[in-house]
Amino acid sequence: MQDFLPDVNDLKINEDKKIVAGLSKKKTLSKKQITRLAIAGVFGLLIFFGVLASFLENRDKKIVIEKEKESLNERAKLIEKKPGQMSWLFYLDFNENNSFDYEEKVFSGVSVKVRKPGEAQILRTMPANVLGQVIIDDLAEGEYEINFDNYAKDNFNEGEFSFPGMYQIVRDEDNFKEFLPSSWQKVILDMEGYYNKVGVVEYKPESLLVLEGDNKILFYDPFRSRLIGWSNFKLQGSTLKLDKLYFLKDSKLKELDIKTRIVKTNMDWVYEVGEYKLSSDGRMMVYKENNQFQYKSIDCGSGAVLIDGN
Repeated sequence: MQDFLPDVNDLKINEDKKIVAGLSKKKTLSKKQITRLAIAGVFGLLIFFGVLASFLENRDKKIVIEKEKESLNERAKLIEKKPGQMSWLFYLDFNENNSFDYEEKVFSGVSVKVRKPGEAQILRTMPANVLGQVIIDDLAEGEYEINFDNYAKDNFNEGEFSFPGMYQIVRDEDNFKEFLPSSWQKVILDMEGYYNKVGVVEYKPESLLVLEGDNKILFYDPFRSRLIGWSNFKLQGSTLKLDKLYFLKDSKLKELDIKTRIVKTNMDWVYEVGEYKLSSDGRMMVYKENNQFQYKSIDCGSGAVLIDGN
């Protein structure tokens, strides 16, 4: 009898061919597709880490703000009314609202004098500590006169220019500002003690006269008729343009912003320059070198100035 059934070995061979054929039908990724997937994966990771970093940053900011608020409350609580004690907390009132806000800092450059009403003799003089606190103990109940002064007024930074700090006390009445040293004010020390928070603001004059003398620059406040700043070196080639003072130092053209009192370098490599002319924006200067006019500019470099086609 003829056997029409397939041989077992033939089945295995056919099955293997199917498997091989099936595998051969699977699509393989090209190098370009793999590269695209890798780039997409990298961008996805960057976006993820960016979102994570932003989240952590916002969380940290919230924590810092909360800690600052807690710190402010703690600082304010450090001083409490006590019998026989007069105390103050001084702070820089940046927004001049006569309130100690959480972003504002304490002010330690102040001292308090205490005397009996009508007497010239000073009973106590006490400077503020690093927390902006002044505490005077062992006082009898009664009426006193107090005076505030900026004891740190001579401790200013020495640099190219000096601007000793000038401060004002913000009074309770309509945010009236009074210069330090302040006038004498009456206070009453009762059986519970005396405590007050005092706002201080830095004085910024509305206008200034810039005077030149003995190779120095002086800044004069015409409103208060007093000197508020000066240069600490012999100034060379100074030029005033609106609220900017330009001068030569260390082979550089420098710029002082009179409003912010910040000095920055405007141009480098300025050698052997005597008299010069400066553009209104301070970005170009013209000077004479070896009988030849030269220019130097922030925007277009330097070179010789051509006059009448020469």
